[in-house]
Amino acid sequence: MSEKYSVIVDAVRTPIGVKNGKMIGIRPDDLSATVIKAILERNPKLPLEKIEDVVLGCAFPEATQGMLLARAAAVLAGIPKEAGAKVVNRFCGSSMDAVHQLSQGILAGDLECGIAVGTEDMFSVPMGGYNPSFHPELMKKNFYIGMGETAENLAKELNISREDQE
Repeated sequence: MSEKYSVIVDAVRTPIGVKNGKMIGIRPDDLSATVIKAILERNPKLPLEKIEDVVLGCAFPEATQGMLLARAAAVLAGIPKEAGAKVVNRFCGSSMDAVHQLSQGILAGDLECGIAVGTEDMFSVPMGGYNPSFHPELMKKNFYIGMGETAENLAKELNISREDQE
């Protein structure tokens, strides 16, 4: 019995934007396509037709980040239309989930090669999205809290000091 492995061959990222910085106005589909193109340029021995799936993580897939952003980024990057593409959402863990889902597909034998991407336009899509509708009972239980507050709560609950965090 042979063991099957899933490996990360390369990784590329964009600069991190700042409020009112030079990246304001760059569309998430264009930015994601730029990352995919960079991966392809850095790996010229990878034939495009070998790419079977593009999995894109996005916490709030709406507005410029909506309408199957993974497919748009793949097409803009020149990935053949035969390749699959999907958007996954696990909020702040969306990009990591994209990597995990590709790895699981490879280990299961469903595919051999894919590209994982992550994007988030923190300046055009507000926290919670454009039209959040929170459940009243869950609101009373502080169910909908941000990552910063979650981190503070966990640090307190698990007795993790600021010094230990750094």
